[in-house]
Amino acid sequence: MAAHAEEPQQQPQPPESSQSAFHDAFTTRRSLRQLGLFVAGATFFTGAQLLTRRALARRYKLPKPPFYHPSNVPYQTGSGAMDALEAFNLATVNVVSAAIMLTGGAMWATDISTLEDLRGKVKHRVGSGDAKKSDEEIEEWIAEVLARKDMKEAVKAATGIQLEQIIADAKTKEDGRSSEGPAR
Repeated sequence: MAAHAEEPQQQPQPPESSQSAFHDAFTTRRSLRQLGLFVAGATFFTGAQLLTRRALARRYKLPKPPFYHPSNVPYQTGSGAMDALEAFNLATVNVVSAAIMLTGGAMWATDISTLEDLRGKVKHRVGSGDAKKSDEEIEEWIAEVLARKDMKEAVKAATGIQLEQIIADAKTKEDGRSSEGPAR
């Protein structure tokens, strides 16, 4: 019997062009700069969590009096105001670090690395990007909203009833007529 070693089967490799394109997409200077804010936020978040755990561990050990502490004298556990201030500071650090990490991740996912990129995406999303045209659209919308408000106030002043009440009454009358059946 001849002993022969079996060769392991090799998995087919994806084409080099797609593999390198995928690798290049994540290692470009732009992508790494975008990912930097996320990594900084994650580092800050980890540090904030460690700081919080240390403060909680210290707080749990605080109420235990020393072994030879007299039992007729109350043991000072700390100041309520300082505890509240420390809790507020820890909560603020945790929230800010999570917000930095979330912002960095969102910027990386949406391919935004500068303020100009953000402006371009917002202008593209809103419309043509023409400042005068968008200002005119906003002015028209505001004028329309104010006109509706003025109309409601004018109807209320003239009739003493709100416009919504008049519309609701008209709908109930219309529903009453349609439920009676066709007119003969």
